[in-house]
Amino acid sequence: MRRILIMRWAAGLFLLLACGCSSDLYRGERVTPESLNGAAEPVQEIQNQELHVWSFYDPGPYSDNFMASRPGIKVKTRIFSHSEAADAYLQAMADGTAPDVMIIDDSMLGSFNTLGALENLNTPNFGEQFIKERIPDNYHSRYQMLGSDEWIALPLELPVAVTFYRYDLFKEAGLPYEPEELGEYLEDPGNWLEAARILAEKDIYLFQHDREPADITGWGNGYVSDRLLFARTGREFEAAIKLCRQLADQGLSLNLSIWDENGQEALRSGRLAMVYLGTWGVGSLEQWAPETKGKWRVTKLPMNLYGSTGGAVALIPERSNNKVLAWEYIGGISSAGQPSSWVNRHPMLDGQDIDHVTAEAIANMKPQTISPFDKAISERWGSFLKDAAESNRPVKDMLVELEQSINAQFAYQRKVILETALDGK
Repeated sequence: MRRILIMRWAAGLFLLLACGCSSDLYRGERVTPESLNGAAEPVQEIQNQELHVWSFYDPGPYSDNFMASRPGIKVKTRIFSHSEAADAYLQAMADGTAPDVMIIDDSMLGSFNTLGALENLNTPNFGEQFIKERIPDNYHSRYQMLGSDEWIALPLELPVAVTFYRYDLFKEAGLPYEPEELGEYLEDPGNWLEAARILAEKDIYLFQHDREPADITGWGNGYVSDRLLFARTGREFEAAIKLCRQLADQGLSLNLSIWDENGQEALRSGRLAMVYLGTWGVGSLEQWAPETKGKWRVTKLPMNLYGSTGGAVALIPERSNNKVLAWEYIGGISSAGQPSSWVNRHPMLDGQDIDHVTAEAIANMKPQTISPFDKAISERWGSFLKDAAESNRPVKDMLVELEQSINAQFAYQRKVILETALDGK
């Protein structure tokens, strides 16, 4: 109890870091009728109750199914924009008006995992069996309260990043185009660069921005280690940033974003032939470029990397008045650990079976620590990559300076967390 009280006090130190959390990694609707598991069977008869759900996307189809299986239950959903969700949830937790279920982008979880105001889901009454059966050990640390084995979040899918590419355009260019063949080819960063050069001659691009190789490398590491020290260092990142420099020097990036209309037009026209997203990205491609149906395929990330980006998690505030019903709701909406993803054999992929691609990535994912510093570090990381891509200074020296600066910036907060949580169990 003392540790939880101290952690709640310590959380106040980091509220400014936690608030305003936003990400451009995941903006589209995740739930489709085809993706639903169906509502979980009710564990008891509950009538004439309301379940309040806040979310950054509309889970309407699932909520309808949930209510249909539970006469007398009303799910009331409030939708927040992606950029507003974290602030709104934190404020509601502070003033006692939080709902029964909160669904957020998993990139925002660092804003919540030191607060000590969320229900532990890893208990017999809630998700203990679910977690044991469906969540691999290498994913556990992402969803636990920092410095504790208490689970504060349930993933609505196991996040996996993959490479989406235009099968037809790679084939026409004489490049490897079958998924396994291309995945092996792109393990070598030199081949990734060469493919970008060949396609650029046709005004076709594999990169939205020069920084993408470094960002993709970071998806496998998170921002901090389990001791809350900056984690994006070493030879792996040196090589990725050097590749970023080559892209910048040779003009091999489109310099457009798929999150705006110009980037989406590039997807439709074929000027952007490769994107790196979570598996959920197939739904976004379908929304943005429906005319390219059947022309996309999936392979693993380049350079033999395994990581994740985007996705959604669900939380139950401690003050929820309907915790059993809330668990039934999130346990039913989660597809985490299911033998086959809704993405598999999708029409945008011409029916490609991608289960083996996601299974390989899940098996090779490194554990990650989520921290209250992530939002602030992500902003510094973005600025750093822009400067590094345009600089002639040794990459290793620049990374060492960034590491020292970030570790110094958060030294006091890190000390408090380590003393009260990680070392104070």
